[in-house]
Amino acid sequence: MKYENLGQSGFFSEMSEYQITAQEFFSTVLLDSLDRNFGLKKALISYFDTEGQFLSWTSWEGIMLDSEEHPYRTFASVDAVRNLVYREAVRDHLTYFDVNPRLYRATDVIGNDHYETSAHVRFIETHFQAHYSVTLAFGINAYIQVTFFKSHDLSES
Repeated sequence: MKYENLGQSGFFSEMSEYQITAQEFFSTVLLDSLDRNFGLKKALISYFDTEGQFLSWTSWEGIMLDSEEHPYRTFASVDAVRNLVYREAVRDHLTYFDVNPRLYRATDVIGNDHYETSAHVRFIETHFQAHYSVTLAFGINAYIQVTFFKSHDLSES
C-alpha cells in the first residue's frame, strides 16, 4: 500500500510539472511516467477522430501513424473492444469533462468463453507480446484510448 501511494504521488507530481495540452499529455511522456511510477511497461495510446476512424498509436516503441501497412488496419473492423468503447461514448456523449473513468477489460467485452480463441488475443499477442488488455477511454467520443497489456503469466507486465 505504501508503494502504491508513493507511485501515485510521483505520477501526479510528474504530471503537474507539465503545463501541456491533451495532445502533449497523451504521449511518450505519459507512458514513461506510468512505467517509472507504476511499473506499467506495456501500454498503448490510440488516437481516433471524433467519428471513430483510427489515426495513430503511441507505444513504448514510438509513434506509428495510420498507413496502408499499419497493423491495426487489418484488425480494426473486428476490434470488439474499440467498437464497444466508441458506441458507448457516442451514446453517452462522452467529452473531456467526464471525469469518471471508463474501464474496459477485454475479457469482459469478449467473454471468457470466447476470449482465448479471439482475434483480439491473436492481435495483442502478435503485436504487443501480451494476452490481456484493459482500456481507458478519454475525450470526445473516446478519441483517445490508453490500453494496458499483461502477458498470459499475470505476474509479468
